[in-house]
Amino acid sequence: MVHENSTANCPPSSYYFSQKIFLYDIYKKEIMKYRVVLSLLGLMLWGVSCKKSSTTSSTDSTTTCSSSYTYSADIKSIIDASCLGSGCHGSGSGRGDFTTYAGLKSYITNGSFKREVVTNKTMPQGSSLSTEQRSKISCWLDNGAAEK
Repeated sequence: MVHENSTANCPPSSYYFSQKIFLYDIYKKEIMKYRVVLSLLGLMLWGVSCKKSSTTSSTDSTTTCSSSYTYSADIKSIIDASCLGSGCHGSGSGRGDFTTYAGLKSYITNGSFKREVVTNKTMPQGSSLSTEQRSKISCWLDNGAAEK
């Protein structure tokens, strides 16, 4: 009588090991697919929320842009009240003399006035402009910054 080994009908252990690795690789690929899909969904949601935010902020303005804004009629009073105080941009100031249109003109031309007042909103320091005032200044600049 031949003694039969109980493991004779079983494949070698290396077979099981390779099957486990194969199944693990499939599992990793499935997990990676879910990560990619979730990441893309997250980016899409983030993108939509950013667009909505920027659209909302651009409609906050209550001032209608008019090409008839002029320095002497509309803008000078804003600058006098907000920029000349505390010696910031008064007559003879080393930071720029905004008491006249001529003193302000070079800052308008090089774009620094619009950048600091309208875009970055870092000016005026020590006080703030209303949305309406910033909109007026922006419209005035966009339409050529007429003096009179």
